[in-house]
Formats: sequence, C-alpha cells, structure tokens
Amino acid sequence: YKNRLDAEAGYDEDGWEFTGNASRSIGPASARLQVQYSPDAAGSTDSFTWIEGRVGWDFTNRLNGTVAVGRREQNGAPDYTGWNAGVTYAVTDTLDLDLRYYDTDAHTFGEQYEDALVARVAYAF
Repeated sequence: YKNRLDAEAGYDEDGWEFTGNASRSIGPASARLQVQYSPDAAGSTDSFTWIEGRVGWDFTNRLNGTVAVGRREQNGAPDYTGWNAGVTYAVTDTLDLDLRYYDTDAHTFGEQYEDALVARVAYAF
C-alpha cells in the first residue's frame, strides 16, 4: 500500500501494488525477474503492470554492478520502457553507497520520464 502525502488536488493519493520476484545467483552472477501490478495506482494512473529483468555481477565482496530493463503498461498514463545501470559499494555491513543512471523512452511526457543520475546512501538497522 502506498500513500502520497500532499498530493496535488485532483490526484488519487493512494494505491495498492503487488510485487513478485524470481531470482537466481550462480557464483558472482545474478539475475532477477520482477512483476508488479496495481489495480488502482496513486496519481492519475488507474492500473499498471511493470515487468523488469535485471542482471548483476559481484566484482568483489563489497562492489556489485547491475543493469535492468523494464516495461510499464498503464491506464491513465503513458506506457514506457525504462532502464537503469549502476554500482553499489558496501562501505560496512550496514552502509551502502549506490550510483545509478536511470532513463526511459518517454522523455516527451514530462520531467519524471527524463534521464537522471542518482546517488544514494542506504543504512540498514
């Protein structure tokens, strides 16, 4: 369940999403298939299905790289193909740094569909 705080007037602020993953690792290589479905998503989107394939490689026990490509079919918003590529470095057992490039084939539909380079710091507790 997702709820968007301070959603713009006229937009649905909540929605349900269901996600299934199948993954496999062999040595340093990994792969994942993900399927997401929402019968009533937040915002202007009524329903959507997202299918994504991801492959990864463990360069060291602390450095991992992944590449993913997915397709989103939706009602009430544009359909698009999205992809990302990046690396994650485990600074400690609980602190990760991630640098990732995201893009889609739907730049003409607005800023949220344009490419972006994103740095992330994640702490697990």
